[in-house]
Amino acid sequence: MRRLTTFLLLAGALLAARVRAMDLQLHAQVDKDHVQLGESIVYQVSLQLNGQSSFTPQLQTPEFQQQGFQVRSGPQQQQNVSWVNGVVTQNVTISWQIMAIKSGDLTLGPCVVRLKDPAQGEITRRSETLTIHVEKAGAFVIPPTPTAVAPESTPTPLPPQADGLRPIRPDMPFPWAQVAGLGALAAGLLGFMAWLALRRPKPKAAPVVRNPGQVALYELEQARRLLAEGKGAEYFRQVSRVLRSYLGVRLGMFQGEPTLLEFKRRGAAYLKERQAGEEALQASGEALDELVLVLFAKHQPTAGEEEAFPDKARALVLAFEKAAERDKGK
Repeated sequence: MRRLTTFLLLAGALLAARVRAMDLQLHAQVDKDHVQLGESIVYQVSLQLNGQSSFTPQLQTPEFQQQGFQVRSGPQQQQNVSWVNGVVTQNVTISWQIMAIKSGDLTLGPCVVRLKDPAQGEITRRSETLTIHVEKAGAFVIPPTPTAVAPESTPTPLPPQADGLRPIRPDMPFPWAQVAGLGALAAGLLGFMAWLALRRPKPKAAPVVRNPGQVALYELEQARRLLAEGKGAEYFRQVSRVLRSYLGVRLGMFQGEPTLLEFKRRGAAYLKERQAGEEALQASGEALDELVLVLFAKHQPTAGEEEAFPDKARALVLAFEKAAERDKGK
């Protein structure tokens, strides 16, 4: 009920504003009403439109030539638009500089303005009729200048584009479309932010735990291609890196940089504790001793030693893997 009452009050206010929107006023004045023949005066017409209209007012100006005056300059237009308490007021001032070409009491005006309004029909306003007293100035005679006379039945639009006057701009309506677009954009952003806040996080991929023995055996097989390419020195350096990483994990030797001989001593103790047997101890020791000779003593292995070493490195890894499995079974 409260919403209905509010809507009716707003509708009444808008209707009241529409009724008084088409208040049209028209006034005319001159800067002096006593002149001599040939003297110029300024004739000014003021138009005030309260409210907004989708139609352009049509102004019919006086017949200056027929009323005893000649236009020297003009028309010149000034326009002002103001907004007070929700009501748009547009003021337009049009002025001419005219010169009397006859003596006596001359009548000037009136101007007529017409405006179409959907609610009130056609609105017509007339300006004041002004009387100008013109005195003769001796033998001064001004020849009349012929000008085109427009018929009375044809009103001149306000402002006439041929005279360079700007038309009165109607008040722009409330930008409902822009407001609706901004509202939809804001709602979309809020919805997207809510979706981001409420969506379920993606499950994290479980890390793949690889057996260090399997990794070492795979990398040793990959290193064989260096031997096939004749890169023996690079092969032994690669195998040294693989075995150092593997033994560091199996023996827990992560601090510092243990040497291959330190790995050999610690590995022998590791295998004895797990009763790996003499064969495993021998395979482990031979592989590490040969690596030390090649890498540090610069022993140049023969073709047979190079061909047999991949199996020795593989036997070392398998010996420690069997010992680790035996340790798990206890």
